[in-house]
Amino acid sequence: MPSAEVVYDSAKGVWESTRKVHEDLVAALQAGDTEKMRMSRLLFDSSITPGLYRHWKSTAKDQKFYAVFGCGLQKDKNTAFVSYTSLYGDQAGKLVFLDLLDEESGFLSPVWRPNGPPFPYMGQRFRQIMLLTGAETVRLAEQATYIAKACPTEEKLMLHLQHDF
Repeated sequence: MPSAEVVYDSAKGVWESTRKVHEDLVAALQAGDTEKMRMSRLLFDSSITPGLYRHWKSTAKDQKFYAVFGCGLQKDKNTAFVSYTSLYGDQAGKLVFLDLLDEESGFLSPVWRPNGPPFPYMGQRFRQIMLLTGAETVRLAEQATYIAKACPTEEKLMLHLQHDF
């Protein structure tokens, strides 16, 4: 198993490379460079794949799962964002847009908390645990309120997904 530093460096590398792709895309949009825009857009769009994700603060007793749809650009400012819905708590099923690249709290920003709180952690803020098609992710999101109540553990969620997907 890789060390915490290796895991963190990998998460940081993904964040940095996506930030560079985003910068290239914005530059191509502003310059009107259609070819560079096409290539950058393909790379950018593939930086987040639809699926089931887990937040780094998720624990056995307090699961934090998300149905993630993908990423996009805010039209006015070209800010990168990710769209998702939580599969737990009162917000289950509500569509949310989160900054993709914010250094402190963005979806792809790495977490470095060797001393906690709430516990020591270094790595990805959100980690994909199941790749889903766009249609499967929508189905998962449609079931969010049911999942929030009926699937409080990863084991129950996986059983539900095996049965329903």
